[in-house]
Amino acid sequence: FFQLAKLYKNVIATDTSPKQLEFAVKVPNVQYICTSPKMSMAKIETKIGTESSVDLVTIAQAMHWFDLPTFYQQVKWLLKKPNGVIAAWCYTVPEVNNSVDPIFEKF
Repeated sequence: FFQLAKLYKNVIATDTSPKQLEFAVKVPNVQYICTSPKMSMAKIETKIGTESSVDLVTIAQAMHWFDLPTFYQQVKWLLKKPNGVIAAWCYTVPEVNNSVDPIFEKF
């Protein structure tokens, strides 16, 4: 997120673990927020942002923990329309759906 902090005026870093956030290197324009996997949309609006207010959502090494339908609904609501971006990465081959998975398997 250091590079993101150079590109964006405001960055929000979230984790479900307060301990993880304690260990995060502090950067002046980054807010560190502990979030629950079961957060309501009202709580997301209060803690993270309003509808269509976020440019970019990044996820590193965490997608396997998410309730994906709920997560995608929340992210879709937060991201700016039509140019908001979700970027996720991990060290394993992701499973998306039957039409996308064979493409990943080639790599």
